[in-house]
Amino acid sequence: MKKWKCTVCGYIHLGAEPPEKCPVCKADRSKFILLEEESTPLPLDSGHLQGTGTDPFSAWKCHACGYPHTGALPPETCPVCGSGSEKFEHQDARPNITPLPMEQPAAAEMKASPAGSQVQGRLETILAKMAELHAHPIAVHIPNGVLPVSFIFLLSALLFNSPTLEKAAFYNLVVVLLAMPTVLFSGYNDWQRRFGGHMTRVFRTKMVCGGAVQVISLVLVLWWLFNPDLLLKSGAPGRGLFIALYLVDLACAVVAGYFGGKLIVFPEVRQRKKN
Repeated sequence: MKKWKCTVCGYIHLGAEPPEKCPVCKADRSKFILLEEESTPLPLDSGHLQGTGTDPFSAWKCHACGYPHTGALPPETCPVCGSGSEKFEHQDARPNITPLPMEQPAAAEMKASPAGSQVQGRLETILAKMAELHAHPIAVHIPNGVLPVSFIFLLSALLFNSPTLEKAAFYNLVVVLLAMPTVLFSGYNDWQRRFGGHMTRVFRTKMVCGGAVQVISLVLVLWWLFNPDLLLKSGAPGRGLFIALYLVDLACAVVAGYFGGKLIVFPEVRQRKKN
């Protein structure tokens, strides 16, 4: 069995040949490299950024987003967060303590305008802390967890003709609606700070699905408020469309959660298995 590594996302494949497409990032087989069981680390003083590296299996890590790369040299641009090659460290190198580019404008503003710099500085601190403490993965558990529960209450209300279960479904949906602004804002903050605002299919899909959950949940709540007899009243017009829209809302939340896990959780699991 040979070990192959996707140079885009770090996925490890075992087999005689690399897969046709990476199951994680969908890169084609040309992006896979063959890993050897043993490789010689690249010396720290070999001048890797000047092109003097010789080991094609040296391990590098993006200091901005944690993306792993294998090769004699780091890539010119990180495929995940868009950082330059100077942000890549050899796996045995000391941590780079140079501030990230996104932190520099705030520092410049603090020197230019002391009055507004305090507010800006506090805001930057809060936003950076949100990313550091994983505010988005925490907040996104609300729609991903509560929306399926709301739908289960909805089906149970229809099955047992229960106004109590119907209210439970409605209130859970309201919780999802109220949580979505925090989910969307923290997600945008993570995208900017952890991934440098680099737009890919994964981020685009997450944004579209997140926006859809916000809009559809608002439509469902308003529809429910203005037509409270929609579900339990026999022959109520629009009930089928309402339930179908509920399913679309749930599907959008599931897709957004899947891609979020693919982006954050799966690479960390692969890294732990590797270590």
